[in-house]
Amino acid sequence: MVYSGIESKNTSRNQIPSGIKRLVDWKLCKPGGINLDYGGGKYEKSTIYLAKHGIRNLIYDPGHYDDKYNKDILESCLLNGGANSATMLNVLNIIPTQEERISAVENMFKHMHRSAVAIIGVYEKRKDGNQEYTGMGWQNNQPLTFYENELHKHFSHVKIYKKEGFLVVSFK
Repeated sequence: MVYSGIESKNTSRNQIPSGIKRLVDWKLCKPGGINLDYGGGKYEKSTIYLAKHGIRNLIYDPGHYDDKYNKDILESCLLNGGANSATMLNVLNIIPTQEERISAVENMFKHMHRSAVAIIGVYEKRKDGNQEYTGMGWQNNQPLTFYENELHKHFSHVKIYKKEGFLVVSFK
């Protein structure tokens, strides 16, 4: 099952997420590289910000773009040998099922170069695991370690470490 994006329809923010800024600050994608912004939302501020740093940002988001656009984005990553980096920011926390979360991460990994690094960030909200539907959409209310454990359980071919409230993921 592939993440439908329906859950994220109302969660997109017109701002540069801190994970995008960390991508640059931590030099995880170099000028000339491509970042796959998986679930990147409908706004272009991240794309403009990364362009100023010489990085091409490709937004994949089934909740905000049609199937053809999203397919073209993923094909563009593959045509370039895979994205040089990926960001998945405030996505896992709005996907209700483990199956859909794992599918989304798997799909992101498939479109990354083997030397690429991904930054995964989540909105933890209450961190109590009591899932809820809010006025803006679904919220899992899980701490970052919940998603870290899910990734460890399903992806033995990656290295994961925590840094400044994010998961940084690379291939082994």
